[in-house]
Order: sequence, then structure tokens, then C-alpha cells
Amino acid sequence: IPQITPPEQLVRINGINSSIQSLSMLGSPALAGLLLTISPVQTILFLDVITAVIGISILFFLVKTPSKTEEERKNAAAKSYFTDIKEGIGYINKHGYVKRIFIMTAFFSILLAPAALLSPLQVARDFGSDVWRLTAIEIAFSAGMLIGGVIIAVWGGFKNKTVTTTAGIFLFGLSTVGLGAFTNFILYLVCMALAGFSVPITNTPVMSVLQAKVETDFMGRVFSVMTVISSVLMPLGMVIFGPLGDRVAIDYLMLTTGIGVIILGGYVFMDKILMEAGT
Repeated sequence: IPQITPPEQLVRINGINSSIQSLSMLGSPALAGLLLTISPVQTILFLDVITAVIGISILFFLVKTPSKTEEERKNAAAKSYFTDIKEGIGYINKHGYVKRIFIMTAFFSILLAPAALLSPLQVARDFGSDVWRLTAIEIAFSAGMLIGGVIIAVWGGFKNKTVTTTAGIFLFGLSTVGLGAFTNFILYLVCMALAGFSVPITNTPVMSVLQAKVETDFMGRVFSVMTVISSVLMPLGMVIFGPLGDRVAIDYLMLTTGIGVIILGGYVFMDKILMEAGT
């Protein structure tokens, strides 16, 4: 995306990308359920081959990206994945704003775990395990993400991208507090939709700042570290909060982590280096 998008359009394009992903999350289960009623599993799995061919063909034939020199290709081939990760960490340590973004992402990923992964269990315990209730929270979250992605794509966020991210963090924190506080299921669904809405508002400006400011040669390495953090820390959060969910009411975990997210938002808002990077 940063290779083929003008820097001033990164927020809008990332917002559109977020909306497409949210629409996929919303529509894919319904489409899969429909296909399972009319086709065998082998046929459905073969669709993955067809869609992969379509996606690869679009990238190969229609998307033009800057070519690497022969020396760059040789250097890239000689490096291992772990070398890239090491160099990415070295780059992050040398750039204060990138380091702060990663610290923020790490804490947010851990605090996100209860709202993202324990909500079905909370609904089953507090409201009942009816299939429609569990389906409703998934739809509410995905629909919120879809709307949030569309709005950030059209609006583009505040002039300072860090302010937009902070607003998203505060909204997610307040929504998570609501998930722990409300005993009415309709209000719970509203909070779940707002939590989904806040995700692209939070993430899209962060990704855009990194894409705009990180040198192209280090872009892949930096985002590799981001992927590792996101992949590791949310399961780590579940290692912490999952067992706690059997000892403490999940409502209290939602309240606690929601307050923690709000405090994190305050830290981001007061950090001068992050605010400067957002401009």
C-alpha cells in the first residue's frame, strides 16, 4: 500500500482496506453457511484455489510497484526471516516515535483480549447461550468495524493522526467499560458495535504514520515486528485473562481492562513525540 499510494491518501486508502476486511468478516460466514447447504466441502475448499488465482493475477498483472535493483534482490535473498526481525527491532529502538507506537500497540493488544475473546463466554453467562445472541455480538462488532472503516476512509481523521488514534482508544475503552457495566442486552450490543467502530479509528492512523515515515528499505522489517507483536501478545493476554475468567466475573475484567485502555489513551495524548509524529 505505501509503495503505490500517495502519502496524503494513506489514511483514506487504509480506511477503505479496513472496510473491505470488515465486510469480508461480516459476509464470509453467511456465504459459507449458504454454500455448505448446496455444495460438498471439497468444492468449497476448491473455491480458495480460484480466489487465490484471481488475487495473484490482479497483483501480478495490474499493480505496478517500483522494481528492485539486482543488488537489492541479492541482499534480500541472503537474509533470513530472523535477521529481518532483528534489524526491524534495531530500527525501532533508534526511532523514538516508532518505539512508542510499538509500546502502545503492545499494551493495547493485551488489554484488547477480554473484549475480543471473552465476550461470547460473558454473554452466555450473563444473558444466555442462545445462538442468536452469540451471532448478534459477532455481527454488531463486524458491522461497527465496517462503518468505522467507511467513515475514516471518507473523513480521513483529524489533521493530527495521533489525535484520531487517541479518540479511537478512548472510545474502545469506554465501550469495554460498557460491556462490563450494562445488564441490558441491547445496550451491550451497542457497546460491542462501538468497540468494533473504534478499531479502524484507532489502527488506521497508526498504520498510516508508519507507512509515511518509515523508510521503504525498512518497511517490511518493521511491519514484520508489528505482526509478531500482534500475533503473540493477544494470546498472551488470554493466558492472563482466560484463567482469571474462571475465578473473577468477566464483567469485572471488562471494567478493569476498559479503564486500562482509557489510561493508555491518556498516555498517548500527552506524549509529545507521538503527537509530533501524528502531524
